[in-house]
Amino acid sequence: MRMKNRFDSEKTSFFFVIILVFLANSVYAQKVGIDSRLDTNEILIGDQIYLHLDVVQDKEVNIQDFDVKDKLPDKIEVIEAENPDTTFLEEDDRYRITQKYLITSFDSGKVHIPELAFQYKVGDELDTIKSLPMDLMVQTVTIDTTKTIFDIKEPFGAPVSFREILPYLLVFLTLVVIAFLVWYYLRYMRNKKTKEEPKKPLEPAHVIALRELDKLKEERLWQQDKIKLYYTKLVDILRYYLWLRYDIKTLERTTDEILLSLHNTGFDDEKLYKMLAGILRQGDLVKFAKWIPSPEENEQYLNDAYEFVTQTKLEKPESEEKDENHEEGEALNKKQEE
Repeated sequence: MRMKNRFDSEKTSFFFVIILVFLANSVYAQKVGIDSRLDTNEILIGDQIYLHLDVVQDKEVNIQDFDVKDKLPDKIEVIEAENPDTTFLEEDDRYRITQKYLITSFDSGKVHIPELAFQYKVGDELDTIKSLPMDLMVQTVTIDTTKTIFDIKEPFGAPVSFREILPYLLVFLTLVVIAFLVWYYLRYMRNKKTKEEPKKPLEPAHVIALRELDKLKEERLWQQDKIKLYYTKLVDILRYYLWLRYDIKTLERTTDEILLSLHNTGFDDEKLYKMLAGILRQGDLVKFAKWIPSPEENEQYLNDAYEFVTQTKLEKPESEEKDENHEEGEALNKKQEE
């Protein structure tokens, strides 16, 4: 009787332990679950499909490694691994992690994908979860050997679309517009230069220059501390005189270019040449370097300008003087006859 009670007691304890282990495994298994699937189980060689992994886990679960590249067989190639998508399941207070892998295979036949094992931790405990194995059938393209082999066909000529012509058309129109703008600008500048070029007056050059120098002297600009304006007008008078007297386009040239052009006309008076150079360079210093000359220099450069114009003025030819005397004689005879 005692033996029977003891046996019943041990049997009860054994079943109790079994139930505890089963409950523990069930509770533990509920902490994380994994599901794996393919888009399709049959593809043509080289086709691409997705391998899906869905993991549902508790908050405290931490998966250590979620990479399948080293877990798949050699016949399977992973082309791309997308970023995991994590979703919180409010009704279960758990997380769902979805991972997609774009895979392909270039070996025909049946490819067995074994269990994919992943390690995870719950607290300090480390365990492994595995997915179910899968099979993928890779088919080759069926070739009908009964048909005759034909030569390779030539490429078909596709019609040219407007979208293909558009870039070349835009480049052509751009070049046409640029060429027109360059032509128009050159023509405009040439016409503007022609219009802006003044006509030479009938009066002699020295008469105009001496009259303008007299006006400048009467304005007394440098005495009013208008030094820059004074030298600007003084240099402009000489530039205009050189243009009328020696036909040098001084209004478009620098001081050195003016002096070189004057030298090329055959001008050989060294004293007057240095006198002119001094006036022009002094004007450059005042206008561009803000140089302030002394009153004596201001007076001297004006006198030098008078002397340069006076010494270089073009005398009238005898034929012109005779024509003027003849015209004056005829006018006097007419007046006497009247």
